[in-house]
Amino acid sequence: MIKKLLLVMTACTMILSQAVTAKCVSWAKRNAGFSTTNKACTYTFTANTLTDSQCFKFYWYKNGSYVSSDKSYTYTFNTNGYSTIKLIIKNKCDTTCSDTFISKTVQYSCASKCNWYKKNNLGWSYGNKGCDYTFEANNLNDTCMSYEWLENGKTIGTGRVLKMTFGTNGYTNLCLKIKDNCNSCDTSICKKIQYSCASKCNWYKKTNLSWSYGNKGCDYTFEANNLRDSCIKYYWKVNGVGVAIGRVLNYTFNNNDSNAVCLVLYDTCNKCDTSLCKTIKTNCKVSCNWGGKTPGFGYGNKGCDYTFEANNMFNTCMKYEWLDKGKVIGTGRILKLTFNTNGYSNICLKVSDTCNKCDTTICKTIQYNCASKCNWYKRTNLGWSYNNKGCTYTFESNNLKDSCIKYYWSLNGKGIATGRLLTYTFKNNDTNKMCMVYYDTCNKCDTSICKTIITKCNTTSTQSFGLDETTIYPNPVDQVLTIKVKGQQAVSMVLFDSKGREVSIRTTRVGDQYTISTRDIASGVYSLRMSSGEEQLSHKLIIQH
Repeated sequence: MIKKLLLVMTACTMILSQAVTAKCVSWAKRNAGFSTTNKACTYTFTANTLTDSQCFKFYWYKNGSYVSSDKSYTYTFNTNGYSTIKLIIKNKCDTTCSDTFISKTVQYSCASKCNWYKKNNLGWSYGNKGCDYTFEANNLNDTCMSYEWLENGKTIGTGRVLKMTFGTNGYTNLCLKIKDNCNSCDTSICKKIQYSCASKCNWYKKTNLSWSYGNKGCDYTFEANNLRDSCIKYYWKVNGVGVAIGRVLNYTFNNNDSNAVCLVLYDTCNKCDTSLCKTIKTNCKVSCNWGGKTPGFGYGNKGCDYTFEANNMFNTCMKYEWLDKGKVIGTGRILKLTFNTNGYSNICLKVSDTCNKCDTTICKTIQYNCASKCNWYKRTNLGWSYNNKGCTYTFESNNLKDSCIKYYWSLNGKGIATGRLLTYTFKNNDTNKMCMVYYDTCNKCDTSICKTIITKCNTTSTQSFGLDETTIYPNPVDQVLTIKVKGQQAVSMVLFDSKGREVSIRTTRVGDQYTISTRDIASGVYSLRMSSGEEQLSHKLIIQH
């Protein structure tokens, strides 16, 4: 009898043990985790609601330190950096369930005093002799600043100057961390450095290490320089995908994008390789065929009453939208506007092909002189002209034969002279905006007439550009940038921010005129790099919304 009772008790114990062991539900099935929201620099971390929430306790940790036991945790950051937020969940109803934890890293830029973007000398540069590199921070002339160099996230040096010698082939992500010790904030500027320094291959010593390309429309031919070395094999990649082997590659693009074309050189004798990459900007998406449909518009005026009319493309798929300084001001093929001030407007027509899901934008700058008292547009002799000998220009305003008129000259937004005549010598390689401001002292009103002067007068510049003439406007730009190139050669364009990072853009081409939408790009100073064949031109661009 006792033996039977023991057997029964043992069986019950086993059943109870199995039941207890099977009770715990996995944390994944309970949807354990937390979400993150933020307004400016105030972050709120909220634990997910679990099915039997009365059984759980939540514990929050920031950078390893306990901070809260509520279901949510709120914290306001006031520096720049990273923080690790960890949530530990305990099940107080079921001791068979071990604790679980979820960890996330939050990056924030909340320093309030430094205003790095206003420091116009912020940055660093480098040079090299073979594989010996010297990196140097710009001098900010500020005793509060300290400098720290990082490679792939690890500190490798301090101070304004860093020297490094590479011994392999590859890339490194080098960052300069600049810290303002007075205001307790910092910023980092990173660049990607490519080096070819393998001990056997010595790529940097091969003087013919390069490749070039040419194109007819969207059909490109890429050709590597012949290294005259039987050990070398050539491999081509487009956007990271291998496409061909050999010195020459024929490739047809069918996109509107920036494409990374790389030549990989492999030394079969020494078992090492290096890559040479270039960015190719294409405008080859053919669904709309704008070139055959000639989108565009013309305009006429009676005094200050203007009529704008889109080209009729005889296609029910087309829709027309008119914009002034990036804002929609009308739809349909015809737009009527009446101006009553003096100034300029950047009128754009956006033509959308609703059948093929694509669009293009054409912009024109309209100057009007419609102030109510002066009636500048009625003055038939309003204007100015210029001529030059080399980089010395003579500017002359038409004589309005009106004793009320005074004449003021401005260059790139700064007043430089008064009177009808101006002689000025340029010293830069740039696109300059020269304006004649007419001021009517009797009626207390003025108007401006501006022209773009492209100069190449910096004799120390080593940069050249094979295009006959390039006009870029407006600058500063708000919504749409227009680039007009004389001739029909293909021009690729890449935009870089002040930290040297490439900014994604979409370039639309109609004939010799390109347009870039800047409405979704943050305000700031940028560099627009244009290339045609093997020549390049960089242009400073200000985006201001």
